[in-house]
Amino acid sequence: MKRHIAPVCILLCICTLSNAQSNQIASTGPIGIGTTSPIAGSWLHIYRNASGNYNPLMMLQDALSGGFTQFGLKATGRTFHVGVGNTGASFGLSDKFYIWDQNATLPRLVIDGNGSVGIGTTDINSTYKLFVEGAIRTRKVTVDQSTWPDYVFNRKYELLSLQQVEQYIAENNHLPEVPSAEDVKENGSDLGDMQAVLLKKIEELTLYIIAQNKKIDQQQRDLDALKKSISIPQQLQH
Repeated sequence: MKRHIAPVCILLCICTLSNAQSNQIASTGPIGIGTTSPIAGSWLHIYRNASGNYNPLMMLQDALSGGFTQFGLKATGRTFHVGVGNTGASFGLSDKFYIWDQNATLPRLVIDGNGSVGIGTTDINSTYKLFVEGAIRTRKVTVDQSTWPDYVFNRKYELLSLQQVEQYIAENNHLPEVPSAEDVKENGSDLGDMQAVLLKKIEELTLYIIAQNKKIDQQQRDLDALKKSISIPQQLQH
């Protein structure tokens, strides 16, 4: 990260000498490239108005193997480098776009050739599109789901018996279809899939409760009938 690009303005001023009619170099005020009327208040104004503008207005290139093509932004309190790591670049920035915090000597944002984005980390790959080192705070997260476990309430759904659930827990130390602690530690937890699994377990638990409640109601009716059958003979004796 010690290599720096020479001041861009020097190169731009040289370029203006080749086309004085469309460019402006004033003794005071902004420099205009492609225009003789640069915007007031700016130091440099590059103007282009042509069809097929697919090429950049300005190109920086540092061909050093393992080096960095970058420019710096220095404020009064902090300096950031914005650039691309050449093939073989150090700091995990090989063939990646980055925003580098020079004060902390850490990458703040990294994007690789597959479009995967790293925030606070260079350890990214094409498996996921976003990698974040640290906490995420937001007001809302929406996860698209192709299926939702309302099928549990379908009459054809085969609910495991509580005895089967008990046996599974005894053998595996976790609920059926719920990942184990070891699996979550190794592979993480899919937020959308886990929400669906948890809802499924809640719906199954609701069915168990409904079934148990029906049994309790039936037992209460049987008990009431038994009490009534016992009390009638006693009344006849009096």
